[in-house]
Parts: sequence; C-alpha cells; structure tokens
Amino acid sequence: MDSLTRDWNRLSLSEQEGNMFDFENKSVKPGSMLAAKFFTKRALSIEVVARTLRPLWKTKQEFRINDLGNHLILFTFEDELDAERILLGAPWSFDKYLVVLCRYETDQSLKELRFDTAEFWIQVHDIPARRMTVEAAEGICQTLGRVIHCSDDDETDGGEFMRVRVELDITKLLSRGRRVRFRLDSEGWVSFRYERLQYSATGVGG
Repeated sequence: MDSLTRDWNRLSLSEQEGNMFDFENKSVKPGSMLAAKFFTKRALSIEVVARTLRPLWKTKQEFRINDLGNHLILFTFEDELDAERILLGAPWSFDKYLVVLCRYETDQSLKELRFDTAEFWIQVHDIPARRMTVEAAEGICQTLGRVIHCSDDDETDGGEFMRVRVELDITKLLSRGRRVRFRLDSEGWVSFRYERLQYSATGVGG
C-alpha cells in the first residue's frame, strides 16, 4: 500500500482525483475473511468448491464464498473460531492440488497478498529414542522454515518419530532430511516426511 501511495504522489492528479476519500470511521464488512490461492490448473467452480469444502471444514456457522478470479477465492466466516480452526487444520487440498490460505484483515489490496508459504506437520524420522525431544526435533527443523512451537505431547509425539509444525516456503524444493551429529566422532541422518502433502504448481510436490 505504501508503494502505491508513493507512485500516486508522483502523478499529476486532477482536482477530482486529488479529492481524498477517508475510510476512517467507516464501517467494514462483518465476519472473518480468509483469502485462498488454489494451485489447480483447472477452472474453479464456486459450487464445486463449496460442495467439496463444506463437509471437510464442518463449520459451526455459515461462510460465504466469492470468486476473485485468477484461482483466488475469498471466504467470509460468521464465526471467528471457524476461520481459526481451518487455518490450524492446514494444509488443505482441492482436486489433489494445494490450497494456501491467509488471513485478510488488513487494508492491503488483493494484489498485494502473498501465497508463497504454507504450514505443514513434518515427521522427523530416525531420531535415536533417547534424543526424541521437542527441543531437538524443532531444532532440526529450523532450516526448513519458521517453526511453530507446540507444547502438546499428543501432537508432537508420533511414537517412532517426532512431529513439528513448520511454515514452509512452497516455492522451494523440499528437504529430504538433515545430517546430525551426536558426538565429535558420531554422525547420522534424520529423514523428513510431510503430512497431507499434495502436488502443486509450486516447488511443493509429493
């Protein structure tokens, strides 16, 4: 938005164009908005999207769908908790392709929204049993993206592996694993598995 303002300031505006409208104290649309980028190659049908996602999301209240073009859809939820729960349940897919969601609560234009990151649960395999701690697993995943700390043992303990929530840059190739060192003379390898990974037009694939 600031860049657009600078560009406008460079222009010579007519009297009508320079007569500024002020949004201050004006009402905003009710509801919580999530913008979504669908990485499918097919044309989107609002009816099909609604029919697919409603039973998956199981929202307590209704939500509205607006097609913004260019495979972008705006979801408006009556209940903020529904929107929050759907974000926490990501990643989602449609037609076997990734759907990236982001909150739309600022005064950004839709063109300024970015859909290059998505949150995934990542399984960290081959950690020795006595080394299987949340601290170690999160440290291992630091190179993948922004680690989202979880203190719930039921979420992080996968039995034979550890689970870590990470915000990934989906424009980059996925890491298969990472070298680790236990002592100066002892090294190893841990492997990554990405839960609910779907193919997309970006670097994320499965």
